Amino acid sequence: MKTTNTLLAALRASHPEITFETVEKADTAHADDDRYASTLIGVVAQDVMIVDPFESSCGRFVADPMRDHGIPEAAANAILAHNTGAGQHTPSSP
Repeated sequence: MKTTNTLLAALRASHPEITFETVEKADTAHADDDRYASTLIGVVAQDVMIVDPFESSCGRFVADPMRDHGIPEAAANAILAHNTGAGQHTPSSP
């Protein structure tokens, strides 16, 4: 798995039109979720930091990363893998 800064730089270089940032898990809705890393990569979309591109911005629904957040699938999978260690998203993944 790539380090946070390496992946962040690669995402920014590959998708300069998207605002990628880091955030500490403690500052997110996932603060008590052991599946998430301590430093997360997210995308700022509609004034919300998205750290799981496969969830809606409220975190209650499944989302399509491209349609709902403007995040291409490869970037969404890389973010998910970094943030949760889950690897590729599958429909049965949380």
